[in-house]
Amino acid sequence: MTYEERILAAIRGEAVDRLPFVPRLDLWYNGNKRKGTLPDKYKNASLRDIIEELDVGYHCNVPNFSTLEQEDDNAHVGLGIYKTLSVFYDPVVDVEYTVTHEEGKTTTVYQTPYGPLTTATYLDDKMVREGINQPIIMKPAIECLEDYRKVGYVFDHIAIRPRFSYYDRMKELVGDRGIVTGFQYEGGSPMHGILKEMSQFEHFWFDFYDNIEVVEECCDHMRPVLREMVKVMAECESPVLYCGANYDAMTTNPNLFRDYITEDLKWCSDYLHSKGKLCLTHTDGENFMLLEEYKKAEIDIADSVTPAPMTKLGLSDYREAFGRDICIFGGICAISVMEESMSDYEFEKYVDTVLTDIGDGRKIVLSVADSTPPGAKWERIEYLNKKCREFGPVK
Repeated sequence: MTYEERILAAIRGEAVDRLPFVPRLDLWYNGNKRKGTLPDKYKNASLRDIIEELDVGYHCNVPNFSTLEQEDDNAHVGLGIYKTLSVFYDPVVDVEYTVTHEEGKTTTVYQTPYGPLTTATYLDDKMVREGINQPIIMKPAIECLEDYRKVGYVFDHIAIRPRFSYYDRMKELVGDRGIVTGFQYEGGSPMHGILKEMSQFEHFWFDFYDNIEVVEECCDHMRPVLREMVKVMAECESPVLYCGANYDAMTTNPNLFRDYITEDLKWCSDYLHSKGKLCLTHTDGENFMLLEEYKKAEIDIADSVTPAPMTKLGLSDYREAFGRDICIFGGICAISVMEESMSDYEFEKYVDTVLTDIGDGRKIVLSVADSTPPGAKWERIEYLNKKCREFGPVK
């Protein structure tokens, strides 16, 4: 089997010739490459060279948010809209706006009938060297009630156009070493998008409890655009679409998830299934009391599952809750590959526990979640690869 075939079979719960190991190495590689600290044998190697030498899968679920081709490609990040190599649509914003760039800071000002809407994000070379590729929000889009109307107006004037050539470029890079996952939006729903991408945490919750009608109206303006993203992306050759990311038992508490996320995620799953596609959501976070909502949403892949000791839930808890319904992509917490977090003895015991918790290995693609950090001890990645091979076929 090729790794592409192996990953897709594992997602579907089919037998595979060996347990798939698909470590996310892009941040590790980019950080160490820029600092000149790659292992000696990989000093002149590309990421693809390293993946082939290890004979592991190419992780392509999460975009490298710094892969911009034009300076203004990050103009709409303050609205949660990205334009990276993993985004196979082009957002066309039909309102007057200006973009300025200054030493890593990008400021976008949209002109609306309700006044200007301003966002500011930040990403500099130092952050990228440290393995950070996603801009941080310096000025959120929503800072007062009137901003919800402004955001709604801008979303009313966004059209989504295909740019499937970007899938072709990514597929050429990844080849049969993995699946190329298309990226929709960071929020699992409009409400989640506002919370995660456009508002400070405390401000969101004040508005949620004091002015929910205003917040819900903004969501109603956003939803058609987010769904159009799914519809457009479903027409490209990518077998999997990434819809939403980063949930947490506190920030996206069970009530919020049930009332304002599950239904939108379920719509994504249903639509993608009708097109023969698979729905992935990025579940990196504290998922205590949220697992049943993922099942209700009928997602296919829980990406970047990060179990104990980084969160409360063990891998066995995920296995028990998801059963044969949802594939776990991840399962190995990132701190385990850091020497300062675990001794070699503790690490090896931890790996034994992981391999016990996955049971027969069905519906499992093992990966370091959320990502292999730049400071990882490389020998531990090699050890994980060896242990996955020793696991044998998944029958």
